[in-house]
Amino acid sequence: MNNGERHYPLRGLLIAQFFGAFNDNAWKLMVALLAIKQLASQIGAGPEFEAASQAQTTLTFVVFTLPLMLVSIFAGVFSDRFSKRSV
Repeated sequence: MNNGERHYPLRGLLIAQFFGAFNDNAWKLMVALLAIKQLASQIGAGPEFEAASQAQTTLTFVVFTLPLMLVSIFAGVFSDRFSKRSV
């Protein structure tokens, strides 16, 4: 039975967690970069583009982060009040 192989029970979970986090962050970055590219095609290079791209990037990250923050507050209260068995 023990032929030199080791059994790592959490390996699959860690790999899935890594790819999930990577996918989430890659998606956020891709959306921000596409928004900046669209903005660059409309405005062009210059100081207006710099200010607009910073505002666009900030707005993009706020749009992705704000729902997560708001939902997690209510989810925490919900999980504290109700038993897993009754839900």
